[in-house]
Amino acid sequence: MSHQDVGIVMPIYRQRPEYLTTALQSILQQEYPHFRLVIVLDGAEPHVIDIIYEAAKHDSRIDVIQLQENQGLTNALNLGFKRCHQFPSIKYLTWVSSDNVHYPPFIGTLRSLLETSPSHVGLAYGHYRLINEDGQMAWSTEQEEEFRRVQQLPKESLLEQNLIGAAFLYRTNFAEQVGAYRYDTVDDYDYWLRLTEHCDIIYTPTTLMEYRIGSTTSLSSQIVTSKQSVRTFRNLIHQVRLEARQRRGIAVETSVIYCMEEGSEQEINQLESFQYQIASNYNFIIVDRSPVGQIQRLLSVIPDPRYRYYGMAGMNEEACFRSLVPNIYTPYIFWFGVERFLYVNALAQLLERLKQAGNHGTTYLNDQHQPVSQLHLTSADPRKFHLYGTEELKRHLGY
Repeated sequence: MSHQDVGIVMPIYRQRPEYLTTALQSILQQEYPHFRLVIVLDGAEPHVIDIIYEAAKHDSRIDVIQLQENQGLTNALNLGFKRCHQFPSIKYLTWVSSDNVHYPPFIGTLRSLLETSPSHVGLAYGHYRLINEDGQMAWSTEQEEEFRRVQQLPKESLLEQNLIGAAFLYRTNFAEQVGAYRYDTVDDYDYWLRLTEHCDIIYTPTTLMEYRIGSTTSLSSQIVTSKQSVRTFRNLIHQVRLEARQRRGIAVETSVIYCMEEGSEQEINQLESFQYQIASNYNFIIVDRSPVGQIQRLLSVIPDPRYRYYGMAGMNEEACFRSLVPNIYTPYIFWFGVERFLYVNALAQLLERLKQAGNHGTTYLNDQHQPVSQLHLTSADPRKFHLYGTEELKRHLGY
């Protein structure tokens, strides 16, 4: 067993027997056989326990940790990896879910990438497909190709989207520098952000596994069980991004100003839709124009670490916007409102176009959602849904 150089952790709480059996066999039948599989039974049901111990009887690579009560994914992962770290021969680590299907070359392909890469490359990852509850492909060809494109972005793009995903392997020595997993539901994403501050990454477009969505036991289903669980998940995503930027000394780029009058369903839906913008390095300034200052209370169930509140009861929107400009110190300002739907790449497009124009004038989206540059500010500015360079807008308004 001394030649086992890959440690794999599989945490299990609840799982359908057919999914678990398929997932387990897909690991045990890997073309590269020299691994230790640490299975953490996290308050698992009796049928799950029976399946795992039966498999362990016939395969000495399986190492079982059993918890009587469910303690959550993060704790299970940390227990599993702590066990892996007890074996000096283990050079590479990964973890797998109990309902996914890993193709036979999964471990061997990623291990070979790391074996043949320079020592500063600490994480290898590959392409994977989404499948539904019935095992059918959940993506169209176009969606799959778009994901391949995203996965090939540089590691710095992790601050805007999780391009690594579910098929990965990383070096133990870098894991020791990063420490434990944190934050249930965003464990991986937070870990990648921290890990890539210590190492580089390498990608293979080879499809290595199938990631199941839509089943009642999958993590993705647990996240979307309610509107509030989605809000909690989204808040954690932005929290770990904010922490990563602070660790790296990256200043906030944009201030988004949004005036709310009564906290109506339309106002709240529009606010939540903006949280999905790919360009996420912004402060979101919420102007409470309600007579009794009720907006912050209403939004307490929609947490976001980027929110800033200002009370300006009774003021019109333009007066609110103008009064805030002198106190804005980010490079860019965007005036947001309820009147128009924005695609998730809207802010990124506007920022790119304004930077191309040397931060002169303003940029906005036309009726076809294409960015348009206006090189000089006019008496009509400032205008809603326009992006401005902060210093130029201040000069234009006489500040």
